[in-house]
Amino acid sequence: MLINLSEILSVPGKVVEMTCNLEAETIAFMGSDYKILDAEPMSIKISNTGKKSVMVVLDTKLSLVGQCSRCLTDVTNCYTVHLERDIDMEPVDTDQLDDYDELSYIKDCSLDVDDLLFNELYSMIPLSLLCKDDCLGLCKVCGNNRNIQPCDCRQTLPDPRMAVFGDIFNQLKEV
Repeated sequence: MLINLSEILSVPGKVVEMTCNLEAETIAFMGSDYKILDAEPMSIKISNTGKKSVMVVLDTKLSLVGQCSRCLTDVTNCYTVHLERDIDMEPVDTDQLDDYDELSYIKDCSLDVDDLLFNELYSMIPLSLLCKDDCLGLCKVCGNNRNIQPCDCRQTLPDPRMAVFGDIFNQLKEV
């Protein structure tokens, strides 16, 4: 959702409060797509703090469903997001663009609330999502989920660089 900030910036001290729904259905993070389940309406408060800057306060709760990094089962995590962000609307010197993460959610004089929320969620989502800490993952040989059904497959694969020695030992066994 885009919120036009020009009206808020034109009146010093102006405060606008609103609620809005998250428009996105998925969020992409580190090569994985997370489905957004129960997303409460976002409570947003935008205050003109003067000198072409606004203070944005956002509160919401949502659930994301992703796949376990080891066994590929669905994992649901709930997140409570509270952020307070001071956004400077002054034109930015192009030499300092790396210092401003605001460029991703400010477009012209509009605030993209979904992108602002996603920037905050990126710091909350684990890099390696696991269904449980001791997840055994999938078998490399047969593909079974080892959390559900153990298998008798040989889990350690021989090093191909040592295959020559294995052949020599097999020849000596035959003698």
